[in-house]
Amino acid sequence: MLAKKYRLPIQNVINKKAKIIRGQYYSIKIFPNSLPYCRFGLSVSKKVSAKAVIRNQIKRQIFNGIRKELFESGNPTESLGGNDFLIILYPEIGKLDKNEISRQFDEIINKIR
Repeated sequence: MLAKKYRLPIQNVINKKAKIIRGQYYSIKIFPNSLPYCRFGLSVSKKVSAKAVIRNQIKRQIFNGIRKELFESGNPTESLGGNDFLIILYPEIGKLDKNEISRQFDEIINKIR
């Protein structure tokens, strides 16, 4: 999991203007913030899976990937500027296996950079 400092409280960005990047299984909304670091939020609806266990597994997998890729690999998040990233997953991602979700995560990270 990400440190609390880097997690985005999703209710703070509702109805704000954002730059949107769309993919096949996700969309990324980018909001400017006044902090010197970036924050990440993840929205997984019940349309992805009715079971909370499945939705939480997908969330954990994405957040752990973000943590490993951006924080532990020595790539400073300051290069991303003071932005908030809200990743919204589409229902089709629930049909993918873990390896395919990892590939989609790599695509998300490449679009964020």
